[in-house]
Amino acid sequence: LFVVYSAVYIGVANVAAIASGISSVKRIVLISSLGVTRFPIVQLATLAGDVLSQKRKGEEALASSGVRYTVIRPGGLTSKGTGQKLRVSQGDTDFGSISRSDVARACLEVISRPEAALDSTFEIVGDASGLSKE
Repeated sequence: LFVVYSAVYIGVANVAAIASGISSVKRIVLISSLGVTRFPIVQLATLAGDVLSQKRKGEEALASSGVRYTVIRPGGLTSKGTGQKLRVSQGDTDFGSISRSDVARACLEVISRPEAALDSTFEIVGDASGLSKE
């Protein structure tokens, strides 16, 4: 398990380091996970293979690389409920789930707006109340 999960951090760190030397790279969009900064969740995840803390280390490596970035932290991934309103937050305090296709849609939104969410991290989950921040 260590080899697989440490690749999450090492892989992101390596991509960020290489990208920092390529002038045509305008931004890296990284899909991470909701809960990477919450101690009880990270502690439980450590027992299951340390993937959340490795993802957090990857986020930190990207942020310190000098490359422009956006980190998207989706909630629990599902295959249902595509096209729903999204709840966007910061601070890693939200809970919820989101469809994989809605995560892809959020990535496309970020990529299609060059100045949107530069050098920032945000969380997204499906908004069951029908309200959204867009």
